[in-house]
Amino acid sequence: LRGQCPEGFRPELAGPWALAALEDSAALLCWLSDNTASLGLSGKIVVGGSSAGGINALNLVQTAPYLGLETPQISGAICYSGGFAYPDIYRNGRVPVLAAHDPEDHAVDIGSIRAVAARDPAVELLESPGQGHGGFRLNPGEANAQMYGRIVDFAARVCGACEIA
Repeated sequence: LRGQCPEGFRPELAGPWALAALEDSAALLCWLSDNTASLGLSGKIVVGGSSAGGINALNLVQTAPYLGLETPQISGAICYSGGFAYPDIYRNGRVPVLAAHDPEDHAVDIGSIRAVAARDPAVELLESPGQGHGGFRLNPGEANAQMYGRIVDFAARVCGACEIA
């Protein structure tokens, strides 16, 4: 997998630590799925994160099946300031993805998520200059309600009529 990383993608975000996080996250999702009723959950899953967490969310959707890791069905992914390290295993249309990234973010280069968005119509990439690394705002003056509303709207859209806790 390391040999697939595009130029500019930080190798430590695609190496053993990233795969260990993926394995742990897949195990957690399986546990949640097994305990959905007792936890009062709907069973609809949207994964997401910022920076390495966003990379892990895409790994859950794309890399886990490639490696044969079991996960419950994932309805969508949210990826802020993240990317995808393994373009050769990416399969279009697995799940809808909401991604936001600052084009000037040097912590995680925007190139890999741009490439994913260019090839997969299920990926909505919001380029947000000034967002900064790991930020959820699309512009510096955006209100919290608008910022979180966008995330909740995406989750509701990909899950159908799911409850928001």
